[in-house]
Amino acid sequence: MNAPFTYHEAPFFRLVIPLILGIALQFKFQILTANQNTALLPLVIFIFLAISFAVVSQWRYRWVYGLMLNTFILACGLTLSLNLTFSDNLEAEKETKVIARLLDNPQQRAKSIKVKCKVESILTNQGLVNSEESILIYFELSDSMAQELTYGDIIATKITPTQFESPKNPYQFDIGKNLLLDKIRYSTFVKTGRWIKISQSENKLIKTSFNIRDNFLEVFSRNGLEGSQLAVLSALTLGYKDM
Repeated sequence: MNAPFTYHEAPFFRLVIPLILGIALQFKFQILTANQNTALLPLVIFIFLAISFAVVSQWRYRWVYGLMLNTFILACGLTLSLNLTFSDNLEAEKETKVIARLLDNPQQRAKSIKVKCKVESILTNQGLVNSEESILIYFELSDSMAQELTYGDIIATKITPTQFESPKNPYQFDIGKNLLLDKIRYSTFVKTGRWIKISQSENKLIKTSFNIRDNFLEVFSRNGLEGSQLAVLSALTLGYKDM
């Protein structure tokens, strides 16, 4: 089967254009902000799209439906890219007081304890400001309290966000860009005694799945898998890519 040669012979391609445009506009200019009303935008436009399809029956007004369809897909692209919209209250190399919730069980590294957290609130001059940003927090390996942390724990701490270094060699893996897709643009190191656990909020189903995953990782380790072998197997079988 031959590939289409004209724009009109590839309807799917035409629909992808406004989607990509919406994603690019949101990523570049941050047109929308993350809130409950924003999520209603595609729904409202879809209602107008349905109305235009039902009302516009004359051929000369067919462009109205096309316009509404492209606007709807553009709005979907904007809302899909909200994950890449960040708060101005969290800045690199600026000491900030935050309240963060653990999004996973901590992972013990060679020299530290690493965990992915969601910054729920940031202390500013105007008081606590809500946030939707995630961050990688590293605790000292000797921090016994950090070793007892689990998914869902909420901590209060003072952090100094650090940006990820850009690759020094051509075609080298860019961890910063990769983590950016998961809404992580910073990491930080928290010393022993510079944080406290204040609460706990967990999803029972997610917590159970994490515990099962960690049990499988222990089974892999007990059977002699380590290093890159353990990292690849855990990624392929459990979707666990932190190694």
